[in-house]
Amino acid sequence: LIIGANPVARAIGKALNDSGFSVLLTDTFWEYVSAARHAGLKTFFGSAVSDEADRQLDMVGIGQLLALSPQPDLNRLAILRYRPEFGRASVYRLSAMKATKNSAEGHVRGEDRTLFGDEETYARLAERLTSGGEVRITKLTAEFRRKDFESRNPNALMLFGVDERDRLHFAVAGSRFEPGPGWKVCALHAKG
Repeated sequence: LIIGANPVARAIGKALNDSGFSVLLTDTFWEYVSAARHAGLKTFFGSAVSDEADRQLDMVGIGQLLALSPQPDLNRLAILRYRPEFGRASVYRLSAMKATKNSAEGHVRGEDRTLFGDEETYARLAERLTSGGEVRITKLTAEFRRKDFESRNPNALMLFGVDERDRLHFAVAGSRFEPGPGWKVCALHAKG
């Protein structure tokens, strides 16, 4: 379940879908929902934290939450709403970055899994995409390992990987993300 159908959410959702995972994007902005549908992605037009979503969302095949909205408060609310359903280890959100140690953001940060690093906000990811960046999937092999990928793509941001047993692993702040041979890795590549 992806909170948001904005350009960042669509790019990541499409890569997940192309990797064989069930994806459902939710948004209250019709233009984003329409663009996601045109990209072949399943959508829900409405708020994922509404009573209507409780009645209407088809969650079959969905086991994780990615809060990818540019609205940090909506992301936090979605985390709180879906954490009991999916479990703490299966709910993720983007960094809001404007937090202080005493803010609610700082408190929630310790409980949440922050996607792609503590500095990777929606604004930073959107800027990479609008500057010509693209999300691509690359297969690692015994001859082309992670270090080879990183040396050829020094500005690529790792997003997720799919291991040789088709298990999904997200790059999360504070956790080791070590894809190996046989993995498919998805990264946001900078232009150039």
